[in-house]
Amino acid sequence: MLGHADDFGDRTTYNLQTIMDNVRLLTPEVLDEINAVVVACGYRTVKKKKRELRCRVDSAVAKTHVEWPTDVGLLNDAMRCLLRSVHATCQKHAIQGWRKSRDWSKKVRRLFNRVCTSRQRRKRTRVQEYLSLCQFLVEKLACTQKALEACGIEDEKIPYYLRHARRQIDQVERRLIKGEVIPHDEKVFSIHEEHTRWITKGKAGVIAELGVSA
Repeated sequence: MLGHADDFGDRTTYNLQTIMDNVRLLTPEVLDEINAVVVACGYRTVKKKKRELRCRVDSAVAKTHVEWPTDVGLLNDAMRCLLRSVHATCQKHAIQGWRKSRDWSKKVRRLFNRVCTSRQRRKRTRVQEYLSLCQFLVEKLACTQKALEACGIEDEKIPYYLRHARRQIDQVERRLIKGEVIPHDEKVFSIHEEHTRWITKGKAGVIAELGVSA
């Protein structure tokens, strides 16, 4: 790319600041343009020679900053963010009904901790208590969302976190109450970085990584 020879006799050097200034210009948009040019060139080559274009590629994993994902933990995250968002929105527009949102958030957290620290024989009961409170709050939040929409008030965060909360309630109930196995393609590993995937690689000592394949 720099136009230098590919042998070991090339002694060209660059200052660090020069490298930093130029690498900064290599934006994702520029890389997309380069990819488009390379692909177009490949298609022209295939069409001209009338043969398939075969290649091998490798992928890299970029780690995402997420906590260890569990379905009960993701439900707690969704409820916490949902209650915080609806409290701020209702307070801003003087809508009643969520004065106790902080207390509810603390109670959700307390029941979540009880589930995490419970032994197997008591876990089912505590999961049911946890789910009951979350389901009650989700139903109340759904009514509030309709009221906000009726008043012409839009908040993208509320329906976003509401969708995550409903999915996690369903998955927690299916796994811990009904004993089902959740299919991998239904799982989400972060409500803040939905692109995160569970990637298993054949590296020594590494069972799996949380990240996105690039």
